[in-house]
Amino acid sequence: MNRFFAKHPAILMLLTALLSGCAGGGDINEWRNFSHADTNRQYHLYVPDGLLATNDLLPMVINLHGSTPAPSWIPTFGSFFQQVITGMPTHAAQHDYVVVHPQGRLLGDTQYWVTSDASDTGFINALVTFLTAELPIDPDRVFLTGFSSGGILTWKLACEHSERYAAIAPVAANRRAAMDCPGSRPVPVMGFHGTEDPTVAYSGGRYAMESWAAEHGCQQQEVFFQEADSTCERWHDCNNNSEMLFCSSEGAGHTWPSGPGSIVISAAGYGKTSYTLDATDRIWAFFDRVSTAVE
Repeated sequence: MNRFFAKHPAILMLLTALLSGCAGGGDINEWRNFSHADTNRQYHLYVPDGLLATNDLLPMVINLHGSTPAPSWIPTFGSFFQQVITGMPTHAAQHDYVVVHPQGRLLGDTQYWVTSDASDTGFINALVTFLTAELPIDPDRVFLTGFSSGGILTWKLACEHSERYAAIAPVAANRRAAMDCPGSRPVPVMGFHGTEDPTVAYSGGRYAMESWAAEHGCQQQEVFFQEADSTCERWHDCNNNSEMLFCSSEGAGHTWPSGPGSIVISAAGYGKTSYTLDATDRIWAFFDRVSTAVE
């Protein structure tokens, strides 16, 4: 994708313009440094304007970027790109939740997440612990979502640290880093995947959802949304009454459904974007239902 940006500098300018349309102001809207395991890490924290004045405990969404070829002059490009793809800062301002975009590691010209050991799960868990102590975050309403390798890390966190996260929403991801989860809590999940994903096979994303549902006692399955290229399914009678949802987009590629920046991913050759449903809207509606259930 670096070569793509080099050949199409106007696309990078478009990304910058899209991000400038994300929520401005806010009680907190800044990049921060965070030291973990003797390594300096970075993250972007957005707390919508006026939210701290409510004196309420707040829900928090951790939004993890995918493996992203990164221009050398933008060290936080992965998190920057994830904000553009999902539009989540603007969405957080509209729906009153805190959103955090942690930054992965840099290997060569690619920013990525480590899923082979505990280094990045440790970073995310430590960051959540720090933020719930620093801000009025409700520890029972901490949610995870992520795209591609960020979604894979989301699965790993739900598998290995199920007690910490109220629900997860992996997009274009599989469970390859979290296949064995004995004793894990039945974390509610809402997954999204395009059937023509050239990067993370649709079959892997579907298996991740079906296997998680089976492991947590789900018995019934039904279609609850079907329109144009998209179908969403729900599993019933899961342990602890957890919700398990999975949305497929026929013919879509490795993109975030209706994401404002997914046009860039499609232009770079990762397949078409579905605009039948809005993943960011549906993810928050799902998290909000879980929020209501735990209050």
